[in-house]
Amino acid sequence: WRSAVRTVPKGLAETEFEGTGALVMYAAAGGQVASDGLGENSPFARALAERIDEPGLSIHRLGSVVREEVLKETGGNKLETAKRLGIGRQTLYNKIKAYGIEV
Repeated sequence: WRSAVRTVPKGLAETEFEGTGALVMYAAAGGQVASDGLGENSPFARALAERIDEPGLSIHRLGSVVREEVLKETGGNKLETAKRLGIGRQTLYNKIKAYGIEV
C-alpha cells in the first residue's frame, strides 16, 4: 500500500502578497515555529495586540517594538527571545543591531 501521509515542514511557508492596504506580519520566520508562551496568547500576539493601535507608531517601528517587548519578557535572554519569536539567534542579533534595540 502506498502511504497517503506526506512530510509537512514546521512553520509557515514564505508568502508573497501583491496589493495594497494590508499588513502581513508573522510571529516566526519561514520554516520556524514561534513559542505559544505560557498565557492566553503567544508573546508575539500579546505584544502586537498591545501596540498595534498605538497612535503615531509606524508600521516599520511596530515590528521593532514587538521584538523589544518579547526581549523584556525574557529578561534580555536572546536565545529564549529568538525561540519565542521563532527566528534564529543570528537573525535576532542582526535585528537588534539594525534597529538599535537596547538590551
